[in-house]
Amino acid sequence: MNDPARPRVVLATAIYPPDGRVGALRPAKLVQHLIKRGCEVDVVTSNLTGAVSGRGAHGEQVHVVVSRTTLRDVYLRLRGDDSASSDGDERASTGEKPRASTLTDNFRSLLVVPDLERGIIRPMARRVRQLLRERPAILYSTSPPHSTQVAARLAVAGSRTPWIAEFRDPWTDAGQRLTAQHDATRRTLNRILERAVLRRVDGLVAVSDGIADWLRVRAPTTPIVTSRNGIDHVAHGARRPVHQDQSVNALYVGELYLGRDPTPLFAALQALLAAGRVRSSEIRCAFVGDVMTYRDTPTAQLVAFHGLNDVVTLSDRVPRADALARQDQSDLLILFAQDQPRQVPNKLYDYLGTRRPILAFADEGGETARLLRDVGGHFIVTGDLSPGEVATKVEAAMRSAATGASVGAPERLHLLMTGPQLDRAADLVEEIWRSAVNRGHGTPATASGAAMRRPGEARRPDPK
Repeated sequence: MNDPARPRVVLATAIYPPDGRVGALRPAKLVQHLIKRGCEVDVVTSNLTGAVSGRGAHGEQVHVVVSRTTLRDVYLRLRGDDSASSDGDERASTGEKPRASTLTDNFRSLLVVPDLERGIIRPMARRVRQLLRERPAILYSTSPPHSTQVAARLAVAGSRTPWIAEFRDPWTDAGQRLTAQHDATRRTLNRILERAVLRRVDGLVAVSDGIADWLRVRAPTTPIVTSRNGIDHVAHGARRPVHQDQSVNALYVGELYLGRDPTPLFAALQALLAAGRVRSSEIRCAFVGDVMTYRDTPTAQLVAFHGLNDVVTLSDRVPRADALARQDQSDLLILFAQDQPRQVPNKLYDYLGTRRPILAFADEGGETARLLRDVGGHFIVTGDLSPGEVATKVEAAMRSAATGASVGAPERLHLLMTGPQLDRAADLVEEIWRSAVNRGHGTPATASGAAMRRPGEARRPDPK
């Protein structure tokens, strides 16, 4: 590399644009930000997302690897079954309590360690290793899926390449409920892989304080920064109140899965209508996204059961630009973040930027509730509230939305903007790059380095 002061970053991510899923947004924004900061970036991603090798939208070089056929793929073909739930995750998605594992269960668990995307591990590791050998670089891997972290660990094996691992979700965490880590075999194997990753990394990035706390327990001597996904835009214009003869337009955008349970909202609306505290003409509640079922039950059936056919509508996923436009046009935004105490749904930042009131169903003491309380002015429903208290909270959110008042001071929201948040990750990249340059007398160690630890560096303690 001609300019050692300019970091070269090889970013490993399983999901990348043009894939429209939320998991592709963070890597794309990070790449754009690193390039603005003067970094040279190569992206290694998989063919599972529709990405194409070549020059990317921001000047990055994109390298697409082809996911390999896995033993699980062969197993499902032999069974004549290609369903995604055939690995046993259906118990996690439905909330069913784990049962005693059988030999078959253990075998099926082996087929999905660390996750369903394990087919990318070797191809991604091979391409990352090639790029690291061509010219010095710092490796930045982001997950989920955590197969990306395993690929990164293989890519740096036997080298002194500086490596930062980013976690957008915890990997193994006993504090997480309704997790796919529901059986002992898979949990044990993933802990072994997690330990191998955390013992080798030079730096860690978490997208929430809760995930950062989880990482500090497991990697107490490794530099860790919190770099949130952040707010792209903050609305500044005044809003008009809802007229008396109009409805409050409430909106939920996203998925219904794991603990993201809409039934407390449905029950509260049913109670408010039955008590005459709210008329059906006063509220319209739209669900947009992967919302047609919840725990294998049609959502329309839940809506009908609660007598809300005139209130709740269900629509399939729309392009992100359309979803953002609908959020701007809504009066009240609904968030489900139950049973995810360490994470913050990415859509929360989009919601905050609109300055609309948010009605959030979240964990008491969890990251989402803490963030909303810190911003102020929003409405939080936690699991410890009685049905009557939930109904009162929903009614209060509706009345607040009807006033048209904006929520959250722009100067307070500025701290959560995407730029300042991504600066934290970029600062860590530059810090570790400078350290590697100084240690290597001009360039970081390359993949041909013999030792995994630095000369004279003490062995890091095992994560807890």
